Amino acid sequence: MGGHTLHLLPQVVREFSVAAAKRREANGLGFSSREAGEVLDGFRELFTLTEEPYGPLAQFLMIVTRSSVTGTPAHDPNLIAAAEVLGFDAILRFNIDDFRPHTKLEVLDPVAMHLDT
Repeated sequence: MGGHTLHLLPQVVREFSVAAAKRREANGLGFSSREAGEVLDGFRELFTLTEEPYGPLAQFLMIVTRSSVTGTPAHDPNLIAAAEVLGFDAILRFNIDDFRPHTKLEVLDPVAMHLDT
């Protein structure tokens, strides 16, 4: 896709699983476990499942400290740290504005790349 190999990190799988199973009234997707599993199976067909390395903790702490990130938004620097340690040159996210201040990685928007169709 556009010359990029797309990787799926375990954190994304965990976050999707939580959001998918959460009720719609609670800002979730309202999926059953089976439905969420089917979507995750589709993700694994589209993306290379890449285990997170042991090294991103130091990078994560540096990003969080430098950017003064706390609470739930700290999930984003964790993905950035893993991508940087794995040597990725870009990250694909819908919430690109949440990522850009924290990294020199290219932040790609799947909608702008027409990957949502």
